Amino acid sequence: MKRLKFVVFLFCLFLACNRVHASSISLTDSKKTSATTYEFALTIQDMKLNTIQGTFNITNGSISRITMQSNWINKTGTNNEFYFYHDGAISGNYTIAIIEVTMHDNSRYSLPKVSYNYNTCMKDIYGNFFGENGTLVLESEFNKTCSKSKDASLKSLKPNVGSLSPSFDSSLELYSMTVENQVRSITWNAIPNGTHAKVISGTTCSLNPGVNLCKIVIAAEAGNQKTYTVTVTRKYENNKIASNDASISNLVVHGGILSPSFQPDKKVYSVKVGKTTQKLYFTFITNSDKKSHTSDACNVGNATTSCTLTIIADDGITKNSYVFLIVHDEEIDTTDFFVPTKQESSISKKKTTVTSSTSTTTNKNTQTTQEETVPMESFVVEEDLPNTNNTIIEEEQVEDNSFMEEQDTEIEEQQEQIDKQDFWIKTLSIFDCILGLVIVLSFIKKKR
Repeated sequence: MKRLKFVVFLFCLFLACNRVHASSISLTDSKKTSATTYEFALTIQDMKLNTIQGTFNITNGSISRITMQSNWINKTGTNNEFYFYHDGAISGNYTIAIIEVTMHDNSRYSLPKVSYNYNTCMKDIYGNFFGENGTLVLESEFNKTCSKSKDASLKSLKPNVGSLSPSFDSSLELYSMTVENQVRSITWNAIPNGTHAKVISGTTCSLNPGVNLCKIVIAAEAGNQKTYTVTVTRKYENNKIASNDASISNLVVHGGILSPSFQPDKKVYSVKVGKTTQKLYFTFITNSDKKSHTSDACNVGNATTSCTLTIIADDGITKNSYVFLIVHDEEIDTTDFFVPTKQESSISKKKTTVTSSTSTTTNKNTQTTQEETVPMESFVVEEDLPNTNNTIIEEEQVEDNSFMEEQDTEIEEQQEQIDKQDFWIKTLSIFDCILGLVIVLSFIKKKR
């Protein structure tokens, strides 16, 4: 009995594991061209490479012909061990080669070993020189460009005042230090490791009170660069260090109904708004200075899905964000809600941002999210609100504390659906491979 067995388990497994990422190497378009010959297409999907090599294992058969495609070059003829290369990296979806295999009785075919690379500044075993951009170059050009040192590291980095934390290590790129208020600038003594490497910027760094980022950039002989970053905190007057406290208390939403009641450690809430609501305001107390603040408006339209309030501490680094999911309810009347007024004479130095997210529907009925960012350098004001207004808001916030639980349930259900989709995508990938084997074997059985 004649029987042909095609063992393509390796490619099935590779395709199944990478299908979600849309990158793969596969054998496709299998077809019988004569009584004993078959053709396969070696294809690439969404991968950047300029060499591919591997081994064909064929029992009772042989490779009769390999036809290269897409300007790829075959260096090994019809040998079972193959090496293909391309002049420059190529990406996208394309066919590398059409492989014709002659099969006899009880033949078995497999591809147990495949490797690929995007080679730069490398000489392969066949004498090909790949330059710094992955293209084929002459040996003289290779020696000229690829022999240059790529070492852009520093041997030492010392400030003219103070000391780094942690101590300098050539492999570490991030440091911090604190200087007194009278230090208005800092100079760096940076010594590169490479003989021909140069410090191209950052040797002098001006300092403002608070947090400053000083970046020292080094260029290697080959042109690649490396950046060392030092976070320098310049003390404020009286040698005070900027606070890193971005926590708040007593947050109140004006223009909607907050649910559940504000808790400093809880980061996500819902806010019900009526059909006439156009803006939301947030008032809160910053714990670092115990002062009251009022945010700028978060614009609320019919498509608005959320508002995000971000508080930035005085150190300019520490952030604290709260997300407010917008629930549109036409039955709610918010026309009488208190709207804070700004007082330019009491603008706070506290940096705060408010962003609103909106959803729009495309022609394909898919939802996308876009953010509108409102710069907040000057909108946060210190303002003591009348207690009567705070009381009104707090009374109406108690209306629906269960809504947030419904929102959490919906989010969990959406995550479960995403997990199920990932599972089925991978399962279908494996099923596709198995189905292909069954079809090929059935076709061969009919032709016996």
